[in-house]
Amino acid sequence: MGDTVIVLNSAGKQLIKSKAVMACLSAIDYNPALTKCLGIIPTKIADIVYAFVAKTRYLLFGKKQHCTIPEGIIAKRVLE
Repeated sequence: MGDTVIVLNSAGKQLIKSKAVMACLSAIDYNPALTKCLGIIPTKIADIVYAFVAKTRYLLFGKKQHCTIPEGIIAKRVLE
């Protein structure tokens, strides 16, 4: 499962790939309207998009030498 996000939700259910990403976006209250729209995409299609982004993420977003420390609103959403 090399490029896969895995989340264990509060009910003990394992979520992988696009479902895990959606759970993370919901947990940090990231743009609820966008999250809701993404939620209507069928899982098979969302997982195909997830796999593409996972394999090409460094080409799409670049690769940094160090992790950045979140600031402002992102820090509040992620670090609490």
